[in-house]
Amino acid sequence: MSHGGAGIFAAPGAGKTAVTLRAFLALKQAKVAKRALVVATLRVAYKVWPSEPAEWAGSEWDNLKNLKICVLHGKQKDYLLNEDADIFVINFDGLKWLLANHKKEFLKLKIDTLIIDESTKVKHPRTQRFKLLKYFLPTFSRRWILTGKPMPRSYLDLFGQIYVIDLGRALGHYITHYRTAYFFPVDANGWNWVLQKGAEERIQAAIAPYIFQLEPGDYKEIPVVENIIRVDLPEDARKVYDELEEHLITEIDDDVISAVNNGVALGKCAQVANGGIYRERQTGFDEEGKPNWNKRTWIDLHEAKTEAVVELVEELQGSPTFVVYDYKHDLARLKRALGNPPHIGGGISPKESDRLIDAWNRDELSVLLLNAQSVAHGLNFQYGTARNIIWHSITYDRELFDQLNMRLARQGSKYNSIFAHFIVATNTVDVPKMQALRQKGKRQDEFLLALKQYAKEKRK
Repeated sequence: MSHGGAGIFAAPGAGKTAVTLRAFLALKQAKVAKRALVVATLRVAYKVWPSEPAEWAGSEWDNLKNLKICVLHGKQKDYLLNEDADIFVINFDGLKWLLANHKKEFLKLKIDTLIIDESTKVKHPRTQRFKLLKYFLPTFSRRWILTGKPMPRSYLDLFGQIYVIDLGRALGHYITHYRTAYFFPVDANGWNWVLQKGAEERIQAAIAPYIFQLEPGDYKEIPVVENIIRVDLPEDARKVYDELEEHLITEIDDDVISAVNNGVALGKCAQVANGGIYRERQTGFDEEGKPNWNKRTWIDLHEAKTEAVVELVEELQGSPTFVVYDYKHDLARLKRALGNPPHIGGGISPKESDRLIDAWNRDELSVLLLNAQSVAHGLNFQYGTARNIIWHSITYDRELFDQLNMRLARQGSKYNSIFAHFIVATNTVDVPKMQALRQKGKRQDEFLLALKQYAKEKRK
């Protein structure tokens, strides 16, 4: 409330949404704020922000129900833009519609508070999303960002997020200036940058005045306990894996699978480690001579990971369990093996997702298959008795990893810990993926700890 530009760095489930609504309501009642625009992922826009006030009914925050919240999405969004709402919520992909196609209508609303929910979505300053938002940033008198993991990859992730807050005061007005001030290139083309000596401390000191962090005693912290389950690839699958890794090409029956470079080969190797691989795309032509991509098909190679998931689910004896998948062929194998449980991912509508989330929180589902990209941010799955996540497919992305685990490890959970089970194929790309997750997590934890320590020292 005392900072026009500010960020909350706090773990998922710590209460960032409720805190932000309470602060905005207080400012509105004091007549120093009028309207807010919240930018969030689509499911969070629909499921979290409009429903949050009801979570506090009958409590000291009961007056949150007085805020009128309008979601700008769907066929009626042009009409909804005329609503006399206190808070408009839009997804990131809707920014172009609002700020480019309806610029005049947007400016007439005189929205004075901008809230970016999950600010890592604007960490890249060269994206169209950031450039469009940047033009309108000065129109907001208050700009707040919310995230649990501000730097999932490196300190370079901070620039775009902090710029939203302060328009370049802390870290500079351009990403190029930020890089030259705090980093140095390690290759001739300037693709890779590493921190200069002492740069970490200088960055922390520059942004600390803008950042609020919740202390461990302010909310319930729920640790994630890791359990590694290793499986070996069957002989035939190992042969396919090794040929792809070493020669970028392999043959499976009458299908030839190839990779144009090592990066593509690693992606295909990750598929093989999981149990299948997509066939090469083939292009046909329609009656007008236009290219017509055939529907992608795949080859199932083994069930090593699938069998490990089934054994673990049986061992958990009916305890509600998430199973995280990546590829469509992963989903197909898991559905066959587990008796066709429901899933949330590609092709599932927001309405159906909401139904499944509600059923999950009522403990009506024993297994729910999840695509990490679809559910990682903002959604609340913690109100039932679930405490287990099985990672059938391992990710490189520390942000996705943390965010999805925190769908269970958040306030509202009945437990003091949750369990993340990783099905790791030995001697495959799964192994460096796990190493990368831990290294990224260590760097981010060190950053947040240092930032918190800096703030404490300053208060002294």
